[in-house]
Amino acid sequence: MANLPRWARVSVLAADTRGTPASSSVPGVLASVRRACRGVVLDLPRTADEGTVRCCDLLVVVSGTDAGSAAGLAALLARLGSSGVETVLAVRRDQGVAIAGAEELAQWCGLPLAGRLPSSPRLRGDLARGLGPGERRRSGLVRAVRHLAEEVGLA
Repeated sequence: MANLPRWARVSVLAADTRGTPASSSVPGVLASVRRACRGVVLDLPRTADEGTVRCCDLLVVVSGTDAGSAAGLAALLARLGSSGVETVLAVRRDQGVAIAGAEELAQWCGLPLAGRLPSSPRLRGDLARGLGPGERRRSGLVRAVRHLAEEVGLA
């Protein structure tokens, strides 16, 4: 637990550029961490299997507004549609061409819109160094993540 990055009182199990652990190990690790924490954010890749998703109380799907992101969102939701896990949408503003606004994307995929996230060019590098979105005090992303955490009951 001491080695997990934290955001306020929330521990974060995050994937990195090396990938994620074997899906068979995630339920046991998550169960152990949940016994020790009030809340845990599990950063899942789009390829997460249904068994891993079922370990979650709430799934916050983050999607961009470009065509590739929308297609990925549709494929993900089709694959996880029978998981039974409450699912909400957070929309990331893309620098490229948007095919829909946040509200349109939420309506199109049938998910409640839980939040909007601004783009953050520094985020990938921050995460690689073990810094979470809350580390940069004057970031619009910090405000957006705080709002999202409040919306889903983590703050």
